[in-house]
Amino acid sequence: RIQRSKTAHLIANRHFRSNRPGRIYRVPQTVVTVTDSGCRPFEQVVETIASILGDRAYDLMVRLETSPGVSGERLQRLREEFGPDPRVRVGGTGSALDEFATAAFHVALPVGTASRDLVHRLHRQLGDAVTAAALLADGRVSISRTWALHRARRSGRRVEDFGDARAISPRALGLGRHEPGAILRRALGLSGRTGRWRSLGDWASEVRRPADAWSLLKGLIVAFRWRVANRSHAASRSFRRPR
Repeated sequence: RIQRSKTAHLIANRHFRSNRPGRIYRVPQTVVTVTDSGCRPFEQVVETIASILGDRAYDLMVRLETSPGVSGERLQRLREEFGPDPRVRVGGTGSALDEFATAAFHVALPVGTASRDLVHRLHRQLGDAVTAAALLADGRVSISRTWALHRARRSGRRVEDFGDARAISPRALGLGRHEPGAILRRALGLSGRTGRWRSLGDWASEVRRPADAWSLLKGLIVAFRWRVANRSHAASRSFRRPR
């Protein structure tokens, strides 16, 4: 029992750890390195890190790296914002692989890559491969197994030489332009032209795949039901209104 409690903090394996969220271990299972080049607003850095900390894959640590061009004032604000949080490290000595050499996975992404359960989706897309990556307009999102990163650095070879490498669609991570539910939100008037209904041609122009068509159909059904219910509610209120 004593040895199991010790190994739970040292070995990033689910067999030694509780499956309930909220626990913090000495060695995290996943280390997420967020790169801040200083080009994005400060609030976007906070939003990106907050989104990662709220991920379904809770056994993680966020390591914020800043480019040499980032001002000292911005770096100080980042330390004041995340310094008290034990799950966030601003800067650091050496690389993430050196600082967290025994974590099971390493994730790298730029500031502005915020999506619900992004780390959890990366794990699912990785499967049994050693590395997986998605190319975005703002940069590259990747997840790799730590043992493969160590082996690649020792041998001077690539991570892809030690197993399968998978290309991930941004849509699978909820980062694509036509991510699941995007057309539904547009159909409900939650984005785009606020307070106005868009024409069916506008929605149909965003259909690229069968999944988009299905999302559009569901969006139209939900939107139709919402409008009918809204009109029924308005009619009942006008009927009850005293003359």
